[in-house]
Amino acid sequence: MMKTIACIMLCSLAASAGAFDLTGGRSDGMAGTVLLSNPSAVDLTKCPAIGLTDGSFRIEAGWNRKYDLADLDRIYLMGGYGYRGLTAVIGLSQMGHSGYYTEQFFRGAVIYAYKRYHFGLVGSGRRLEYGRDLGKYTALAMGLTAGGYYRRFHLGLVADNLNRPKLAENIDGENARYKFYGEIDGGPRHSITLSLVLENYEKPLVSFGQLIKLNEYGSVFWGVSHNPVTYGGGLSAVYRSININYAAVYHPELGLNHTVSVEYGLRTTPSRDR
Repeated sequence: MMKTIACIMLCSLAASAGAFDLTGGRSDGMAGTVLLSNPSAVDLTKCPAIGLTDGSFRIEAGWNRKYDLADLDRIYLMGGYGYRGLTAVIGLSQMGHSGYYTEQFFRGAVIYAYKRYHFGLVGSGRRLEYGRDLGKYTALAMGLTAGGYYRRFHLGLVADNLNRPKLAENIDGENARYKFYGEIDGGPRHSITLSLVLENYEKPLVSFGQLIKLNEYGSVFWGVSHNPVTYGGGLSAVYRSININYAAVYHPELGLNHTVSVEYGLRTTPSRDR
């Protein structure tokens, strides 16, 4: 019980730890990095600096258990759709149990594509509820995003919490967070990914990941990040337009974090200069 209470306090009070981020699926096992060359629905939501081609879409649903604590189970649903140079992205997530503690997230974005460049607006929301009568707190955040690619190199930039949202009047607002995502596209076999998160009064967070495609039916992925050092990995299995992911992350103090997700979508992507 004490471990559960400590984790709930950590999740609800440590707003600087990415309170307005929606995570899940393959990205969890890749240490929070994203695949910019062929994004999942989670990748689109984390880094909306990625556009989809006309008629292309992603839908992803998943379940996450943090550190073997059922009280912190999280479910999510995310999706994105591309149409005539515009891409719309939306994600919803809930953690915890009603009547005890729940944490709900929303994140949406609209991205415009111009040749090989993308620009967008991002909106996020966080809602906390403590028990049935102990209070509800809501905060809304705004951000900007941009990205592009050249040959095998992809870059995405996200500036979140630019309005410094507050959950309550008597606490400090969220710090602005600047996130840089990159990928070296190794062709049909593998990709190397990285990310850098900068925030006032916090140490930079650097993460690396890699996706290795075994064949047309599956792939493996891994990732590592610091502050503190955490390790992740997982498997993807593909059947027609359905992709099933399992990812695990090891935290040195809290233990294992498990995620299972199912993704469906038409995966057309723009041609890349080689």
